[in-house]
Amino acid sequence: MRKHGFAILLVFLLTSAVFAPVDGYKTGKYNSSSGCGCHTSSNTLTATLTGTPVEYNPGSTYSLSIGITTSHSSGGFSMVASDGTFSNPSADAKVNSQGTSVTHSTWTSTSWSVDWTAPSTGTGTATLSLAVLGGNGQQNTGGDAVGTASYSIPESTTANTAPTITGLSITPQLPVTSDTLVASYTFNDADGDQESGTTYAWKLNGSLVPSLTASTVDFSQTAKHQSWTVEVTPSDGIDTGQIATSSTTTIANTPPSITQLDASDLSPSDSTDITYSLVSSDADDDPLMFEIQWMLDGTVVSELNNATSLPSVATRDGDVWQVRVRAHDGEAFSPWTTSDAINIGPSANNPPVATNVLLSVTNPVTTDAITMSWDESDTDGDSISQRSTRWVRDGLVYEPANELVTLPSTMTQKGESWSGEVRLFDGTSWSAWEPSPSVYVSNSAPNATNLSLFSPSSTVAHDLEIHFEGTDDDGDSTQVTSIVWLQNGEVMEGQDQLRLNKSLFTKGDVVVANLILSDGEVTSSATTAGITILNAPPVVSIQWPENVTSLDDLTPLVIVTDADQDQTTVTKTWYKNGFRDGNMDGESTVSSDRTEPEQIWTLAVVASDGTENSTLTEGAITIPNIIPQAIIRAVSQNAWNGELFAVTGTDSVDLDGRIVEYIWSWQGGQIVGPSFEIILDTYAEVTLTVRDEYGAEHQTSLEINAENGPKVTNAEILVEEGKVDLSWDWNGEPIQFNVWRNGNQIATVNTTEYHDEPPLSGLAVYYIQPVVDDRILIAGASSTTATVEAPVIEAPQASQAAGTWVGILFIFAGIAISAPQYLRRGEPQ
Repeated sequence: MRKHGFAILLVFLLTSAVFAPVDGYKTGKYNSSSGCGCHTSSNTLTATLTGTPVEYNPGSTYSLSIGITTSHSSGGFSMVASDGTFSNPSADAKVNSQGTSVTHSTWTSTSWSVDWTAPSTGTGTATLSLAVLGGNGQQNTGGDAVGTASYSIPESTTANTAPTITGLSITPQLPVTSDTLVASYTFNDADGDQESGTTYAWKLNGSLVPSLTASTVDFSQTAKHQSWTVEVTPSDGIDTGQIATSSTTTIANTPPSITQLDASDLSPSDSTDITYSLVSSDADDDPLMFEIQWMLDGTVVSELNNATSLPSVATRDGDVWQVRVRAHDGEAFSPWTTSDAINIGPSANNPPVATNVLLSVTNPVTTDAITMSWDESDTDGDSISQRSTRWVRDGLVYEPANELVTLPSTMTQKGESWSGEVRLFDGTSWSAWEPSPSVYVSNSAPNATNLSLFSPSSTVAHDLEIHFEGTDDDGDSTQVTSIVWLQNGEVMEGQDQLRLNKSLFTKGDVVVANLILSDGEVTSSATTAGITILNAPPVVSIQWPENVTSLDDLTPLVIVTDADQDQTTVTKTWYKNGFRDGNMDGESTVSSDRTEPEQIWTLAVVASDGTENSTLTEGAITIPNIIPQAIIRAVSQNAWNGELFAVTGTDSVDLDGRIVEYIWSWQGGQIVGPSFEIILDTYAEVTLTVRDEYGAEHQTSLEINAENGPKVTNAEILVEEGKVDLSWDWNGEPIQFNVWRNGNQIATVNTTEYHDEPPLSGLAVYYIQPVVDDRILIAGASSTTATVEAPVIEAPQASQAAGTWVGILFIFAGIAISAPQYLRRGEPQ
């Protein structure tokens, strides 16, 4: 394969693969989690994926870390999710548009991260298929190693809150090469679950070290000036929480040490040159330089600084000399180490002797303290005035334990070899170091502490969970290898999970669990205390009908469940607007004649199974107000320009109340009332808003397009001798006309003419007003004027004949009046 075509995508040719081989590229390849033909290699590696939950909660997001178990300098990967989606990839990774596959985006990394969001409820088991490749950093296939892995994650049957950790740090805070690194943190779980299955990903100088998966890193894995971080994915045995990352810790240089310094002769004559020998060590394997001082009677003789021997010419009988040395590794000095006293001249003293040096434990484990014992003797009978002890770990003196007779368990770890050494001083001479036999610190079995069975209620309403803390004195990660559940003393076959489903036990059962814990080498067993399954009180839920109004009967659905299948009774209490309605006690339905809009009805229910009552369950519903319906009806049949057009809102309805206000609006105006008239001008839009007594509103609009209507035209007046003849033209259907003179209606006619005799002379103004279906037109009316004069009456001439006859009539009348008087006068007296 050419250099620029290097496919860092790790797709491996596995005989069990279910996907067809695909090619990979140095910038990544999606959907290639089973292998490819371009990187077939006999070299293999293990794909690592941390952060996956034991069970997923639908919709939850989990942070995943991907890596390889080898020391390759470059690499790639491809991972496919059967369900759920990937997001938030690290800078050197990328996700496809569907979120179903993630791959590397550059070929220079060997560790990556991405978030996986679990699928929705009911999906079932999801599978993450992963392929990884380790490359040689040269963009060719030489030395490639490939590997695949598949992870099946079942769906959680019950909701569980994922745990979290706080305060994550690496201790000690200022480590040196001889220190073991420890991931220290506080584990938190909202459900009270114990920590189980937490995973650790250690990174060296930013690159994942896949082989380090415990909570500690042994000092043998570290070197000075290295930078370490740890990613911890907390787990409660059911779900994993968000990955937490520590701050970076840098390994400091370990100063060198001198573990043994011996003079060539402790009792020389004044003619003997004295040399020395030493044993030194440096945890960082740095080359060492030494600073040497010779002391006479406790005082440094500077002229002999860095001299490798004490010349005899500088000594005399009776002198007491010592040599002291310290080492330097280029960064730090060791403490000064001083030899035993060198007594110049003859001496008859014999040094004391330590024998039979033994250790108290021959097969210790990590939790054991080890005590050194020995026998003492001095051939001169001198008293032992001083004793010095030291401990040797894996062949090197362990200076923190100097002068300890008992080596505490906190200083030991499994796999180490230890021995003790002692020397004695009789006031003149020190004995040689006398060692004990070596012992080997064995692995300690893991422990399940705080072991218990947990249930929120101890009833069949909840699952039973095993809670415990898995600890290991060696710092090993622990794993549950076996779980046995016992029900009333009988083994529950097939049940080997930390959670026992509530459907598997009944009221009155006694349940016990036995747990087998392993650290990968040895196992331990622990048994919980038994838990008795108690009576489960009934549970009540209330479901209100949808779209209910005051026109409907109100009948909520009361559901009572009893996990123990006990018979139950129910007590119902009703409240209206917060006040108890005693007439409704025990009723299941509130009839519609009792409800009104905006009322709040509350139902309180308590159920009993004869042993316990349920908790009081309340459900409330507010009766909704039905919004009124605004309806505009046109009263006028025709829409004519310049004429009044009548509309009414009296057809509007309110099904559960009454309309209290009608508001009409149009361009330029507003009016309140059930009906309304508007003078039209080509086009108008009228809006009606109705409001009920609860303040609910509804509005509707009516568009009116007006046209020209019929009109009175060609009105004419003919005046003659005080009489007026009116006539006009009408271009519409036959109708009636109101005739007005000088502001007073004088007639209604159904013809197009009218004859008038005004009582007074002068100016007369006539107004002809059409009436169409009781609608008086405005624009269709017409007016005209005329001047009316009174007729001329001539005075009559006197008639002679008539005068004569009038005179004769007056004469006869006078005779007729006076004749009776004369006749009475002639009668006898």
